[in-house]
Amino acid sequence: MDKVKLEIKIPEKVIINYNGVDIEVVPFLTIAQEAFLIQKYIEDYFGKPEDILIYGTRYHYLEAETKLKNYLIQLITNIEIEDLDVNIYSDSVLWNKIEDEIVNYYDFEMKLYEVVNSVKEEESIKYSIGSVISNLVDKANIFIEKMEDMDAEKIKEAGEKGLELIDRLEKTSVLRNPADVAEIVNPVETSVKKVITKKTRKPRAKKVVE
Repeated sequence: MDKVKLEIKIPEKVIINYNGVDIEVVPFLTIAQEAFLIQKYIEDYFGKPEDILIYGTRYHYLEAETKLKNYLIQLITNIEIEDLDVNIYSDSVLWNKIEDEIVNYYDFEMKLYEVVNSVKEEESIKYSIGSVISNLVDKANIFIEKMEDMDAEKIKEAGEKGLELIDRLEKTSVLRNPADVAEIVNPVETSVKKVITKKTRKPRAKKVVE
């Protein structure tokens, strides 16, 4: 089979009209541009953007979508970005015209949201019940190490508060499996008893040297 040289030809700029204004659009996103846009979208979607539009949201979808449009304007159009009315990002007429002219925009969106879903799955695993339990056990171990410096009464009080916390956790969706609770309670409870016994044991009388 004879080999052939393949060269891609980026489509010529197209002209769209918006409210009587002619706008030039490069109807193709290069791999470099796609990578840049996806990276920035992930940073805005999962990170903590400086310009928060909706407080209290875990994922910043609106911010990411707005900034994506801003990047597209700068990359593939001749629209002047300075002093641009922010409401332009909500005009579906303009964006439908721009996106319709980008021949590989649908493929780009597929890649973008595939990456977003992938990161979400990784976050879900990271903050899964197993990770929560592991983190709690680590904290319990640190707590146990500090018990040596506490007197018996404080240790008893801390132990009771710890068991109250476990009881509350057990009633929530965080810990549903009794075995998970036992994994946390047993080391703490055992260590509490051990340290209390040690602290309350009477010291031996010193021998009197004649």
